Amino acid sequence: MKAKIFFISMLMGAGMISCDKGNEIKNDDSLVFSIRRSGGWTGLDETMTIKRDSTYYSIRYYTAPQLGYQRTIKTSEQQWDSLKKTFDLETFTKIQDGYCISCVDGIDETFSVTKDGKTYFLYNGAHDEIYKKMQAFFDIILEQITVFEVHVDAYMVIPLSSQSLARLSPSTEPAQTHNVHENSTLRQKYSDKAIL
Repeated sequence: MKAKIFFISMLMGAGMISCDKGNEIKNDDSLVFSIRRSGGWTGLDETMTIKRDSTYYSIRYYTAPQLGYQRTIKTSEQQWDSLKKTFDLETFTKIQDGYCISCVDGIDETFSVTKDGKTYFLYNGAHDEIYKKMQAFFDIILEQITVFEVHVDAYMVIPLSSQSLARLSPSTEPAQTHNVHENSTLRQKYSDKAIL
């Protein structure tokens, strides 16, 4: 009888351990972090996909398709490790989607994460309080896409979006009052993170 109880206890313990490891990333190669930003009066369509070995970025404007730009770079080990450490699938899936912003000339922001062959989406979720629990994770992705945007800005000689400027230079003033062309310090800060 005692042997049976011991055996059952072992099975239950194993089950509990396996549940606790539900967020564990078992296969780096199957893990993909993505962001897509679309909308605005220019018809922005911007995507970035981060994998273990590479980061792909693409931007185009429906109102000016000739300004399209795309680039693939190597994902740094430091960035990849930081993404894995700050990502929590259970928390990510609890964040509530927001409302459409592009409907009023805003920019919709969609994060997606593919883990073990299954993809999870988050649409305009920054308003949700749970989002803040993973702020470090989202900040890594948003900073990387901002680095790309700075280089695109230099490449196509067009102004950055107000959202990007707000991330680059927090201020009590409205984001649109900043002009990245007139702020060489900001430009230098992010252009030092060479991607070309």
